[in-house]
Amino acid sequence: MSVLVKNRFIFVCLAAFACGSNIQAGDASHQTEPARPGQVSFISQAIFADGLLWLRSDSGELSTIAPDADERVLQPIPEPVLSICKSQGRILALTEHSNNALALRLRSDGEWLEKASVASRDESLTAMVCADDAVYLVTDKHVVTLDVAGHVRSKPLLGEPPHGPVSSSYADQASVYVGINAGEWGGGLFRIDVASGQSIHIDLGGKEQSCQKAKNPVCGPVTGIAAMPGKPGCIAVSVGLVHFMTSGGIAELCGDYASRFYVQGFTSSLWASLAKRQSEKGSLETVAFFGVVADNDKLLGVAVGHVYAFDGHGKATENELPSMKLVGGIRVSFSHAGLVFVMTDINQRRSVSGPVPMIVTR
Repeated sequence: MSVLVKNRFIFVCLAAFACGSNIQAGDASHQTEPARPGQVSFISQAIFADGLLWLRSDSGELSTIAPDADERVLQPIPEPVLSICKSQGRILALTEHSNNALALRLRSDGEWLEKASVASRDESLTAMVCADDAVYLVTDKHVVTLDVAGHVRSKPLLGEPPHGPVSSSYADQASVYVGINAGEWGGGLFRIDVASGQSIHIDLGGKEQSCQKAKNPVCGPVTGIAAMPGKPGCIAVSVGLVHFMTSGGIAELCGDYASRFYVQGFTSSLWASLAKRQSEKGSLETVAFFGVVADNDKLLGVAVGHVYAFDGHGKATENELPSMKLVGGIRVSFSHAGLVFVMTDINQRRSVSGPVPMIVTR
């Protein structure tokens, strides 16, 4: 058993494991919304593990849908679920004890085994980020690394810590990335060096089209992060906002160099009456992306009504989203062999949008 006590943030490792994912920003007691009728479609996380689609609503409810099923099954778990993730093909859940301590649980043979406990007193847990060989806990003051052997390392956060509603996360060998989606209030991407604790807010516009200098579609709410296929050390970042008008795109980050990867202009039917203005000044809107995943040698991005596949040269192929089936109040599609699509209303918390799609790798 390993124990870390530093600045009243206590991590007790009960067994070696690998785990991860992300939770919303703030204190643990504020990670879930009150359970209300009609809220089942407010899905904040979706993963595919053990042959099932696992869904976490923003009220902390955990449920599953089997690919060939006509019903959604509520999954019993000892406490409210703050986050779920998949590591090495297995599902884990972060839950909250009655004493405000956090428990990391691994599902094994139908049981939720507690693998670690976390007591956060003077610090707020921002995100839990998954890698196959470690789990990273990001607080407002530290980044804590727990490897599969049970070794714990803690580094004080330096620079600007991530702040705002966490939408996505990703980890590579050197860094942890945290995506922020505050809807109409913006968002962005933070990168934390796990060795030094240095945290910086990445300008996704890059030097040529900096977010500080001009309006840029990739400067907005971050909705997804994924490895860039065929480009070791590079990640893709999806950006999307539907708030009366639509904006977004996909940015690419390779080391310290950020740039636009894909931005596509269009004008929705809502603004069709402004066709003259469109022809004079170009498209009024850009495609908003609500997730991005690496699928073998292709990058996939999902937008309202469409899926975009990008080859190694950045060329996009656009296809319509598959038809969705209503299962237990959730619209879902298992028609793609390697993917699952889920519709969620979660974005309505922070912007004037309808349901938006989530993309899940199997």
